[in-house]
Amino acid sequence: MKEKRSYLFIGVLFLLYSIYCTSCNSGREETNKPNKRGSIDILHIQYREELRINNIPLYVEIADTPEKREIGLMWRKRLEKDCGMIFVYPSEQELTFYMKNCHINLSIAFVNKEYEIVYIQEMKAQYGVPDYKLIHYQSKRSAKYAIEMAENWFTEHNIHVGDKVEMGKLTNDL
Repeated sequence: MKEKRSYLFIGVLFLLYSIYCTSCNSGREETNKPNKRGSIDILHIQYREELRINNIPLYVEIADTPEKREIGLMWRKRLEKDCGMIFVYPSEQELTFYMKNCHINLSIAFVNKEYEIVYIQEMKAQYGVPDYKLIHYQSKRSAKYAIEMAENWFTEHNIHVGDKVEMGKLTNDL
């Protein structure tokens, strides 16, 4: 009898997982689960939101929980063109980021609660570096959001401190 309950439990879990995987929103992106080689190569459907800076569109995954913010873009080997991640915090504060288990260099823009970019910085990949040797990147001013994009993305799009970020639908959700 115990064995039948175990199979039933596993079957229910599999069914719930299948439903979850087929009900996700549009936008293809890599997962944040590394494979045995320490990189990400599994694709699935994940929600992305369109933002605009100086009328330039960018598409971001949303890291709005402590767990999502902690993982961020770890293990990614690439980002699709004009795609990245926005980190959302409950309130403005000085933010600190590091590039633990990152394979790619990134640019980061720190954004205040008025959606104004307050600081932009380039960050170097630090895959396999021990925690005590990680470089920390700070916002230098209070910020509520941080947007990570591919290396030099903000420079290549002529985006500077003081520019405003149009959050679109994301503004209503936050």
